[in-house]
Amino acid sequence: MMSMDRVRALLITSANELLTIKRIRPDGQSYWVLPGGGVDPGDATPEAALVRELREELVAAIDIHSLVHVVEQGERREFVYLARVSRWSFADRYGPEFSDPERGEYHLEMLPLTAEKIGSVDIKPDEVRELVLHALHRGIDLFELPDLRLT
Repeated sequence: MMSMDRVRALLITSANELLTIKRIRPDGQSYWVLPGGGVDPGDATPEAALVRELREELVAAIDIHSLVHVVEQGERREFVYLARVSRWSFADRYGPEFSDPERGEYHLEMLPLTAEKIGSVDIKPDEVRELVLHALHRGIDLFELPDLRLT
């Protein structure tokens, strides 16, 4: 049985930008997602799934800092981690979502980590966008948010 759990990352660059993927559906609808994906049965932990997914999507080198949020929808959980990203390449990505033109377009975008910019785009999931905006409006460094793995 496949896990319904998913993992996502708030990937912060050395320039204090949020690394996102802008999705453009075939109908033209666009929104931004955090890189990540499904937890596979072979993944030892959600963190291992995140490392694997980010390798597939971004060929990324990351340092996971904390688990900052868990979105729960019935039996499905989505773990959202905060991480520093030191290397990435969208050109070398692989995975089924990138090879199926019926799934739309995917564009790597770095967003300045400001309340103005984050507030101006439709980042999914909404709960995570609100968490980031709440911290930015209050001047809280995201790296000071509690690590939910420790609670």
